[in-house]
Amino acid sequence: MDFDNGKSIYGQIVEYCYGQISSRNWPTEDHIPSTKELAVRLGVNPRTVMRAYDQLAEEGVIYQRRGMGYYIAMDAVDRILSSKRTRFLEETLPDFMRQARSLGITTQMVIDNINKTEHNNQT
Repeated sequence: MDFDNGKSIYGQIVEYCYGQISSRNWPTEDHIPSTKELAVRLGVNPRTVMRAYDQLAEEGVIYQRRGMGYYIAMDAVDRILSSKRTRFLEETLPDFMRQARSLGITTQMVIDNINKTEHNNQT
């Protein structure tokens, strides 16, 4: 995996796991790779994978079965979508609007362009 130097490695591993789960490469209620397995596959320290798994478990995306490893929660995809929506609304959108304002782009201009894009995608 190629990592982006501008982002934390464990955060990128969380995103990788989100992708594996959302695409159903890791099916619901299925066992996921151990921290050591994933660390070898991605070329990172197992503690970094553990940190990512801890975050996923905290979010309820995965859960641990004592002595058996981690498994995908039944509602994992819904939890991932909810987390991504929240992050978009709380981080991406405000940053986008700051950038737009700095360029003299008004909220109405953004709305008009969204509507135009939506219309073009429907035809």
